[in-house]
Amino acid sequence: SFSCRDGRHISQGELFRDVVEIVDGAAQVLAVGVNCTAPRYISSLLEEARAVTEKPLVAYPNSGERWDAARHCWVEGEREDGFGTLPLAWHAHGACLLGGCCRTGPEDVRALRALFELN
Repeated sequence: SFSCRDGRHISQGELFRDVVEIVDGAAQVLAVGVNCTAPRYISSLLEEARAVTEKPLVAYPNSGERWDAARHCWVEGEREDGFGTLPLAWHAHGACLLGGCCRTGPEDVRALRALFELN
């Protein structure tokens, strides 16, 4: 699983599609995905992954807040208002392992579960 800074690049700057293509060839890698990434980027990243792998896809976004590495803190006020219905799109793009990462909590996971119970 990779942390990504936008809809195309991992945090270090490489193209997500390129690194997925590399790990796709590793038999010990059972699934590929995204974690600790803003929810708004997940769909495009899953599309990039699906273009180069048939492995199961993972989506564990953070709250949408940005980590300030220089100050070692989360930038307040950038939280996205939950996942909304975005997880339905993530599932449609192939994500079968869904959850939450940094700055998400039990309420986000409950909402995620409720969304799939209704749909």
